[in-house]
Amino acid sequence: MTAPAKLDRPGDAGDAAPDTEELLRASAFLLGRGGFLPAVWILHREIEKRLAAVQAPPVPEPYLSYRVAEQHHRRLMEARGVRRITARGWLWPRDLRERLPRWAAWAIVGVVAGGLCLRYALAVLDRNLWQRQHPEGNWISRYYSNVKFEGYPLVRYDTGVDYDWGKNAPAKAMVRDRWSVRWDTCLIVTEPTPLNLRLTSDDSSKLVVDDNIAIDVGPKPGSKGGNIIFQPGTHRIRVDFREDQGEAVIHLEGLDFEGTSAYRFQRPVLQGDVVSCK
Repeated sequence: MTAPAKLDRPGDAGDAAPDTEELLRASAFLLGRGGFLPAVWILHREIEKRLAAVQAPPVPEPYLSYRVAEQHHRRLMEARGVRRITARGWLWPRDLRERLPRWAAWAIVGVVAGGLCLRYALAVLDRNLWQRQHPEGNWISRYYSNVKFEGYPLVRYDTGVDYDWGKNAPAKAMVRDRWSVRWDTCLIVTEPTPLNLRLTSDDSSKLVVDDNIAIDVGPKPGSKGGNIIFQPGTHRIRVDFREDQGEAVIHLEGLDFEGTSAYRFQRPVLQGDVVSCK
């Protein structure tokens, strides 16, 4: 067999040993073919010279069995790994992949995949529990994963609009920033009722009564109030909130969310994206 044109110097602990790599590959190829033991023996002898710096195990006499050749090939592979670590440190992740047994590599993949699946399952469970927190709520809440109130929202019921999430998202299944939420309810008024309402938010928000903007906070965080006289009848109330970044706070003051003798709340009907008071 013709030796490669370029040879590593015995004891060389340089950054790379391309010829040693090629010889190991050639040995592995011949072993994979299930024969050529004399040729494998010659290749292993040459590899041993190149790995002298790390005291590679001596190659025995010409191999008499495939098993002996394979065992020594593994020892040379391990010695090659020691040399590479000594010369330039461990190359992550290639060295780990090469040095780990196949079962260990699959075990790591399984652990990582299992962890991701568990994390996803816990997030789904948390979301489902969060969506069922207030089954008696008279406000329909729609949480969107953007600030444009678009797409498929997470829907749940609320008893009012009074939240301080800090820097967290409302639910683990949501991102912390760049989301929006829209609350809708129906106010059944039995007598003329003046209400002094105040809306406070971080970031922007709007109070909409019967499709008319009553209070508008934003685009920066702030607080605004307004006096509104509700006449007898059914009124649709909507609160829009956008969270850009940082703190997430929304408070609607001036309404008794449990209702009074002059008014009460009723859950609206949601059909697709249309909310109506019937």
